[in-house]
Amino acid sequence: MQAKVLKIAKLIMWDEATMPHRFSYEAVSPMLQDIRQNYNPFGGLTVLFAGDFRQSLAVVPCGSRAQIVSATLKQSSFWSMITLLQLEKNVCLLQPGMSFQRQAEESKYAEYLL
Repeated sequence: MQAKVLKIAKLIMWDEATMPHRFSYEAVSPMLQDIRQNYNPFGGLTVLFAGDFRQSLAVVPCGSRAQIVSATLKQSSFWSMITLLQLEKNVCLLQPGMSFQRQAEESKYAEYLL
């Protein structure tokens, strides 16, 4: 039943994409290729990877810095095929009715987090 859904899907949204080991992506891609009988990466599906490399990286128990970096999505064989897009507006600051003072406070906090 799940394979049927994956066969007709047009888009996969993978949130917190910075956290899984790159082997996860490298395992999902051939599975989708088999299901969809399409031998392009991820079976020809568009995959939206969402996440922030500044927040968290892949977990490698007792791993060195080099092992952790090696486990990231950026080290995957298909990274060169990924188009990197960045958000330009903080939509939390665009809430209707938010006071100018509150907007300024939220903006300061957002900058602090970065």
